[in-house]
Amino acid sequence: MTKTSWSILFIAAALATATPAIADTKLSADGSSRVRTVEKTAPVNGRTIGIEAKGSDIQVVAVSGEHARLDVRLEFWSNNGDWMDAVERDFDVEVEERPGRVVFRPTDLDELAAESWRRLFRRKHVSYSLDIRLSVPRGTEVEIANRYGDVAVASVGGALRLNNSSGDVAVSGTVGATKVKNSYGPITVTDCEGDIEVEGSSGKVIVERVEGSATVTNRYAATEVRAINGSLELDTSSSTLTVGEVTGVARMRGSYANAEIEGIGGVLELEISSGSVRASRLGDRSEIKTSYGKVDVRDVAGPLTLRSKSGSIGVRDVRGPLRIENSYGEVRVEDAPDGVEVRNTSGGVTLERIGHHAVVESSYDAVRVNGLSGDLRVTAKSAAVSADDVAGSVAITTSYGGVKLSRIGGAVTVRNQSGRVEVGGLTGAATRAQHRVETSYADVVFAWPGSATPPAFSLECSYCTIRTDFGAQVRESGSRRYAEADGSDAGVTVTVQSGSISFQKD
Repeated sequence: MTKTSWSILFIAAALATATPAIADTKLSADGSSRVRTVEKTAPVNGRTIGIEAKGSDIQVVAVSGEHARLDVRLEFWSNNGDWMDAVERDFDVEVEERPGRVVFRPTDLDELAAESWRRLFRRKHVSYSLDIRLSVPRGTEVEIANRYGDVAVASVGGALRLNNSSGDVAVSGTVGATKVKNSYGPITVTDCEGDIEVEGSSGKVIVERVEGSATVTNRYAATEVRAINGSLELDTSSSTLTVGEVTGVARMRGSYANAEIEGIGGVLELEISSGSVRASRLGDRSEIKTSYGKVDVRDVAGPLTLRSKSGSIGVRDVRGPLRIENSYGEVRVEDAPDGVEVRNTSGGVTLERIGHHAVVESSYDAVRVNGLSGDLRVTAKSAAVSADDVAGSVAITTSYGGVKLSRIGGAVTVRNQSGRVEVGGLTGAATRAQHRVETSYADVVFAWPGSATPPAFSLECSYCTIRTDFGAQVRESGSRRYAEADGSDAGVTVTVQSGSISFQKD
């Protein structure tokens, strides 16, 4: 029930002028309110039925028959009897009929009060509540314009246009185009057939079970959208997002709040600024762009492109090519059978159970790879690199961090500065490949499988020692030392500045 109250003091320019008006004013005999009811009907004949009101609670329901009926109950009170009498006498509902449209328009009580106040110079209190019930034949198109009240539309079975402010809005059971706008109050729209547009501000928005596409805009309150059998366009600001079960394309934008997305059947385009993202069960193709927030994405059926800034990223179970760009946060990827490309300007990278290939660019934190069915390429800066169980070749370029490689199935190429390099556990094609390691100011330990035929090798370092478990020709030239030997078609070349070399059996 909407209650509208006024208390206004009009002060005359001269008290003498005000005195007659006060003397002529009739005060309400007691403190009781009055009730006035009005009923209006109009044939629909396929026309749109509208309400234009203010300060009203409105309910719209579907009935049988061919007429629209408006029932109004007004309860009002004032300490001024003249105003009470004016409302009793003048309040009514105008019915405006025109081709294609019928509009019910209750008398504006605020204007009635203002007219009374212009004639009076005294403090006056006004209070009223206006309840409106509109009954229309099912399938009728309805149009509502209201302020300062609640609006509920239930199962009308027709199209709807609703514009409200400062009240709660609940809509269900429309068929056809549905447009709802509200501010300073929540909006709930459910069980609709046809495309819908919802615009909210400073109130929570809930949209559920729509057989059609949905366009939703909201500001300064939470937004929840679920079960859309069509596409979704969503634009929010300072509004937490909860979205689930959209069968079509979903394009969403938000800022200064978090987003939780689940069950997108079509393409996803998501952009969130200054908020974290959790997304799962994504479909054909997904593009996510975020900043200043954590990102967690799981269960993606197609390709995923993720661009983030200043936040950690966790991705799991992506069944399509995966591309990640990030800065100032850690990246962790698990279970990506179609390959991974990661660029992280200032953060670590961890990859586990990756298929096809992995390409990593990273700085200032460690890169770790555990389980890769294809080739690995890492370009890093001031970062350690470790890789275990890689079926293909490995190419590492880094500085100021160690490199540790084990269980590698292809050729190894390492270029490092000021970091120790360890290579071991070579398997399969790696025992027939050409390997090369270059580093400065650090040691190298390269282990060759004892069960494999020894490779041809060339070891070179300065101001260092060379140790090998395989027969070699050793020579020196100034500060440089060399160890070389012929062997199988496989080859190992190690070059070190100011560090030792150990070429040993594994």
